[in-house]
Amino acid sequence: MNLDYKVEILRRLETFSYQVAYFILEDEGLAIDATKRALIEVSLNADFYRQSLSNQRETLRKLTIRQSLAPKTKTLLSN
Repeated sequence: MNLDYKVEILRRLETFSYQVAYFILEDEGLAIDATKRALIEVSLNADFYRQSLSNQRETLRKLTIRQSLAPKTKTLLSN
């Protein structure tokens, strides 16, 4: 699978990931960071690119939620 194809898929899902992160975090900068982390994590999974669009969205949604909650969880655990 070539790099251009992978980038195209990730770009198509980038806005979706950002919307999920922003809904949770209500902060543009934090949402951008969470989106980046989620996209990087999902980009390392070769099977992701073979999934249907709906499965890709679901996988990315879960990763984005996890990445969005990670800073909040870390803060709660350190207190």
